[in-house]
Amino acid sequence: MSTSTVAKTPVHPAKGNQQGQTTFAAKIDRWRGLNNNLAPQMDQLPQFKEAFAQFQAVLTQAQALRDRMKVIQGDANEAIQQRAAVFAAGDELFSRLSHALKAVHGPQSGRLKDFGLKPLKTGRPKKKTPTDPPAAPEVSAAPKE
Repeated sequence: MSTSTVAKTPVHPAKGNQQGQTTFAAKIDRWRGLNNNLAPQMDQLPQFKEAFAQFQAVLTQAQALRDRMKVIQGDANEAIQQRAAVFAAGDELFSRLSHALKAVHGPQSGRLKDFGLKPLKTGRPKKKTPTDPPAAPEVSAAPKE
């Protein structure tokens, strides 16, 4: 009866320019496979007991760090979603208030600067177009022969 286990392949293997590089998760999975396969045989290999004990301690630390990083990443994703919701609400309220102030004071009022808003520029008046359209060039008929 064999108690060996096969190391898991990572769920998300390295892609793109990270191919060929070992991810943190893949290393932990390989380490766990070595640990699971070597543990039952440690009685027959007493010369490796000290190194194996150190290896198990490092593996435990790595797994704890991996779990901690997952929690931190989850918290960061939640914070990013909250930030997006806050900014969406803030943008909507800012837009409503700025439009209301422009309606009260006028879109070109200098008072808008008191609220941190830019009044519309007055600009140059538009050029007047001539009222009568330009005369169409006369088409002369070619003499028939």
